[in-house]
Amino acid sequence: MPEFNKHSTGSSDSQAQPHRCNAHLEDVLEGLSTWPMDVSKPFGIFWQCIKSQPGQEPLRYSQQKQQQQQQ
Repeated sequence: MPEFNKHSTGSSDSQAQPHRCNAHLEDVLEGLSTWPMDVSKPFGIFWQCIKSQPGQEPLRYSQQKQQQQQQ
């Protein structure tokens, strides 16, 4: 019988890991829930993260915002 889901042949002991840009997506979703909406900048940084190489992810928008407020 053919194997339809080739990704499920690994060990069943392994835990699912969140995507490396998950935190950046959370910043986008948080921007959608605020008024006025703050989506453009967080989405741009999220998109940079998606296009980046693993380990080269940009700093999260929420962290950049905190640093700017402290200065």
